Amino acid sequence: MANKLNCYIDVLKLQGAHRMRLKNKAGEPTDVIVIALPSSRIRFGKKGGANLALSLVPNKNGPDDFDNTHWICEPSTKEERESIDPPKLPILGNAREYDNGPRPAPQRTTVVPAAAQGEEMAATDDDEIPF
Repeated sequence: MANKLNCYIDVLKLQGAHRMRLKNKAGEPTDVIVIALPSSRIRFGKKGGANLALSLVPNKNGPDDFDNTHWICEPSTKEERESIDPPKLPILGNAREYDNGPRPAPQRTTVVPAAAQGEEMAATDDDEIPF
């Protein structure tokens, strides 16, 4: 089975994102994140959805100090990459690769009650387990 990635991004690093305090329907102040669409890379699809492309780029030197194997950014366009002054897009977060394959069966352990530690168990004629 293929490995999976857990991703974590700082949504406030998205282009056009701002944290604001607005009133909800009940009139109580609440924190919200607002994204100004003209300055963002969000695009609207033909079916009405709002899409944001993200790139997961493998770390050149392998896992970092926190075992992250990839970093996440908004992808640049071909025109931006070929321009004289390409944009410096922020790193939005990190991703960690993990294996979701079969796991080894847990090893069975025997727990000895504290009262029985150091004492010999008395032999009985009963071969049945009392529980």
